[in-house]
Amino acid sequence: MSASTRIAGCVLLLSALVCEAAAPEVDRLPSTAVSADAVSGQVSIRLSNISNSLLLPPPKGANWILSASVRGGAVRSVWLAPSAISSARVSLTKVDRGEYQVNLYGRQVFELLKGQTPDGEFRIFAETSDGAIVESIAVRYTMRTPPKHLDFEWDRATVTIYQRCFKPLPGSHGNLRLHIGDITAGQVLVSVHCANQNPLVDMASLREGDSVRLDLEEKDYVLVLDRLVNLLLGRDYAVFSLVSADAWEQSEIERLLTLVGESEHIFLRTGDDTSGKRVDQELKGDVFSTLLRQKLSFATPRVVSVNQFIEQIASRSWTSGKPYQVRLSNGDTVAAAIWLRQRLEGEEETGEEFAIEKESSIETDGDVDSATVPAP
Repeated sequence: MSASTRIAGCVLLLSALVCEAAAPEVDRLPSTAVSADAVSGQVSIRLSNISNSLLLPPPKGANWILSASVRGGAVRSVWLAPSAISSARVSLTKVDRGEYQVNLYGRQVFELLKGQTPDGEFRIFAETSDGAIVESIAVRYTMRTPPKHLDFEWDRATVTIYQRCFKPLPGSHGNLRLHIGDITAGQVLVSVHCANQNPLVDMASLREGDSVRLDLEEKDYVLVLDRLVNLLLGRDYAVFSLVSADAWEQSEIERLLTLVGESEHIFLRTGDDTSGKRVDQELKGDVFSTLLRQKLSFATPRVVSVNQFIEQIASRSWTSGKPYQVRLSNGDTVAAAIWLRQRLEGEEETGEEFAIEKESSIETDGDVDSATVPAP
């Protein structure tokens, strides 16, 4: 064997090992088939290749063939159903004299059982030539459903995943699986699939800093793409943060407040001076940020989302009802709500319009002191 052939073989082996580490777990069949008989008169149904409990939905592309041997007499039909009186059923395929099969991982079985209880049982039934119904022993199944919430200790968890691989999300007990495609040109296609095979996120194109929301029954989360890593040698991978939606919303509000506080723009509001006279006030970023923090602490009910923060806190004055404005370095003004949403969406500030000199003086009307935080 040549050196190049040995190297190629090693690369293929390493690649397989990496994907195996990131691939979802698959429910394994028992090494020895379990068989059981159910007898009614002279007719019996014997099952083979069954396990203690069937986990559904099945792994993608997997098959699980259940065999049923009917002995002791002629039968008209053989089927799978939750009960003998159930109208919903899946017919077994006759493969030989008295031999029938059904794919327990087939779509028909899954569609039949997903409408039943999450933890239940089914049987194989046969109708004899004289109209009697014979049934097998019960086969247990568990229908995996999307989790109502994720079980991780803190408000944030980290997920590292190789491209073109799957990985269970932390705290989902394998019922939510993350998949990413090829990392190309600074972006990647991201999907999150539930255990019931419905996509929670379907092929979303993300760049670093982008996020998608995961809405579960009891609690919502945000999946944030922190980092994409392209390697010259080795497998490319991505690093995600999984954050509770409440924590993410609060972090986004804090991010906007920090941006305001560090901004060198002038923030305009219409308010009252110390004598009660209505005036237009010009506020530095740090003063306006403090004003917004005060309003946030007074807000009832509590502001829990960044959209509520922009609409209820940062858009207009509670005193005058007038919208807040932002004066840019070129003299133009823009509504504070628009400016904040642009920052939230990650739009960059470019050009001379944002190059305000730090030593610029701030003029105010009337007796208003710009270094003093005004009433909301």
